[in-house]
Amino acid sequence: MEESGYKDFVFATDMVLLAPAKTPPADVTWLEGETLKVLSTPEMKDKLFQSGFLVRPKGAQAAWTRVTKEIAMFKQIIDHAGIKKL
Repeated sequence: MEESGYKDFVFATDMVLLAPAKTPPADVTWLEGETLKVLSTPEMKDKLFQSGFLVRPKGAQAAWTRVTKEIAMFKQIIDHAGIKKL
């Protein structure tokens, strides 16, 4: 992909936890913090690694940053390939 002009192209699969739209922000913040604590423990990282996952816990802001970067990147790839909108 870099040879085709897509600098820093990474195609990885992430998993995110989502809450219903009307969940109070304080609850979302608490859930995020508790989830990151659990995912950061060596025991959980090892258990998930044994199941085929490389755990790199990140918060909501990091996930959103990646999504917005990928939207722009994939739009460019789609436009360059001439793929028509559905």
